Amino acid sequence: LMSSSSETLLATIDASGIVKSIPVSAASTTSGILLPTVTSPAGAPIPYSVAADSHFFWVSVDSGKVSGLQLADTISFLAAASDGTGVVAAFGSNLVFIDAAGLIQWKASVTGPVTGLVATDTLAISTTANSSVAIVLRSGLVSWQLNGAGSCSQLPSLADDCSIVCAQTFQGKTAIISVDAKSGLLQWQTAIAGAVQDLLVDAAGNAVYAWTDGTAVQVQATSAGGVVLWRTSFAGTGGRLGVVGQGQLAVLTYSPDSNIFIIGSSGTACP
Repeated sequence: LMSSSSETLLATIDASGIVKSIPVSAASTTSGILLPTVTSPAGAPIPYSVAADSHFFWVSVDSGKVSGLQLADTISFLAAASDGTGVVAAFGSNLVFIDAAGLIQWKASVTGPVTGLVATDTLAISTTANSSVAIVLRSGLVSWQLNGAGSCSQLPSLADDCSIVCAQTFQGKTAIISVDAKSGLLQWQTAIAGAVQDLLVDAAGNAVYAWTDGTAVQVQATSAGGVVLWRTSFAGTGGRLGVVGQGQLAVLTYSPDSNIFIIGSSGTACP
């Protein structure tokens, strides 16, 4: 997703290296989100979903067709239903479910600005600074809600076992917690001493997360059962996580210096 001084474009590169650019909006975008194509159970591809400021677009790479609608505020998060029926968009303290035809099926309000969003094939789970809410995709009705202790504050990530791992900040204390996506029940929690900056969950349900602790970036891994597997640290005041190569964990640290480290399964770092 690219933005020039006069328009917003979706650019794709196929396996042969051919670049294709599709105009999405006649206006330049200051805040954009691109959600990759998901495939429905029947095998029919759903177009890319694009958020450009307060506009939402379905973009078909094959045909170049663009269709969209405008919401009341800048879109902060997108999450696709895993069964391919549509996309949930968050803006301000609101959620909407947009189906594959580009129609809004429902709108729901939560207790504060949305800080994170994930979706399964049946639920949309959003977080705010002090609450977590699960909304049924088919109806827009609340399935469960958690407030304060036990709720997710930010960075929700959906594991393959339908648990949600997230960061929680409550009464000045920070923890990584896991809750069951279907019921909202707390499964485990691990206290940490710092502001969480990134969180990833692998296919086995293991969580890796980074937080700052003074002048160090701490990186820790916890199993799907809540057992701490390893911990390592790097100099820096900020960090981000990523995946490279054959599924290896990468850590980007910054300030005062920027470095990328590759971490093995035991937590050993190689700069």
